[in-house]
Amino acid sequence: MYKTYLLLVCSTGLTAALILLAIVVLIFLQVLFRYIIHQPLSWTVELSRFLFAWVSMLGAAAAAPEIFNQGMDLLVRKFSEKAQVVSDVAARIFTALTSCALIVYAVDLVGRVHSQLSSVLRIRMSLVYAAIPAGLVLFLVIFSLDSLILYKKLERSAGESFIAKLKRVAGE
Repeated sequence: MYKTYLLLVCSTGLTAALILLAIVVLIFLQVLFRYIIHQPLSWTVELSRFLFAWVSMLGAAAAAPEIFNQGMDLLVRKFSEKAQVVSDVAARIFTALTSCALIVYAVDLVGRVHSQLSSVLRIRMSLVYAAIPAGLVLFLVIFSLDSLILYKKLERSAGESFIAKLKRVAGE
């Protein structure tokens, strides 16, 4: 499961990096054609905007494991150990449910814009808006795998306090 998790996170991050590289090349071409050749390309800006939507959502999904370990624990640290466990589980469940709700609305949005075409490239806007549910599904899968891996590691280290386990596992 851990290998699948790493493969998914790394491949998502690599895909986002390649899309970002494509955006840089497109913008460079636009500048080159506009100011050096004096024949601006009409499609590069629109394609860059569309790719930016994809790189944003894929990048967010790829960065999700780094975000999971962040938190405002000033208040939570004052709770008992059991309350801290309940708080962590509740936060993870709330995050998963929120992601599911957003996926439902994002799929609906993609359906609503399916008939619209972009002005220059003449591609369906649903291809652009599909970045939202795709990124959310990847986020949810990565988040679920991260949660499963975390709690399996915590189960293996019986006898330790939950906080010590959490600090040790998060540090790995």
